[in-house]
Amino acid sequence: MANFLNKLATDLLRLEINTIIKDEILCVTANSYRRELFDLAEEYRAKLVEFNGTNYMYDVTAEDLLNEQFSQRTGGELGFSEIIEYCDKKIELFINTIEAAPDNQDLLRYAKECKIMASRIKTQSLRIIDVLELQKELYPDQEWAWNNDYPDHQIDKIADLPLEADQIAIIRKASEIGTQHVVLQTVVQVQGDITSYMTNRFLRHTEKEQRMMIEMHQESISTGIRMWQGLFKAIGSLASGVFNAVTKNTRSAAGRSAGAGGSMGVPTRASMRRQKEDK
Repeated sequence: MANFLNKLATDLLRLEINTIIKDEILCVTANSYRRELFDLAEEYRAKLVEFNGTNYMYDVTAEDLLNEQFSQRTGGELGFSEIIEYCDKKIELFINTIEAAPDNQDLLRYAKECKIMASRIKTQSLRIIDVLELQKELYPDQEWAWNNDYPDHQIDKIADLPLEADQIAIIRKASEIGTQHVVLQTVVQVQGDITSYMTNRFLRHTEKEQRMMIEMHQESISTGIRMWQGLFKAIGSLASGVFNAVTKNTRSAAGRSAGAGGSMGVPTRASMRRQKEDK
């Protein structure tokens, strides 16, 4: 319990609020962590095949294109490793493009955005591989507990991955952001530091759209801070309850030990006086 409380308190030292522009909201929740990882990997692959070295745009939804570019259409270590390799190639391509076209502002801006997206996908994929590697260490003899390199039609037929809370948090954050664009971000530190970020993409929106996004972001900050404060209070109450329970048990154990000591022949003042009188 102490380790749990310490980990939870550490996680609460930093609050991050993101405002994201999404093309659409499906309102569908994955029925397992396996499915969530598979869907995320497919989202990454679909975004990556938009990039090519000439036109920078492919048919995003073409199934044959995905199969042509990726041999591992899975959501496990093999699938995400292939995604990382693909990202490395695209990042190198965009760096070369940026260096070769310093005067073409439209191409320069697009190449920079694509490079940032490919870098984000790579970073999140590395974190997910770390999650699966940890599972392999925890369950070395149980392949089902860490292997998620299964095709789409098998994912929902296999028992779910037995993940810990911190592992789930990594997957959930990656899924929530996905390949969408963060336009506003605010980070609040427990010591009081507040940092806000605004992207160039935000500045390209109309004034009306900007006002709407700022209002939404401010409301999210207020809600997040209220929840943050509530969690801190809950942890304080929980920690206090654990401390009281431990000290109560310690006192009870000490009392029992004292009582047991007398019955086991530990000398008392009264017994010593009786011994002197007998002599």
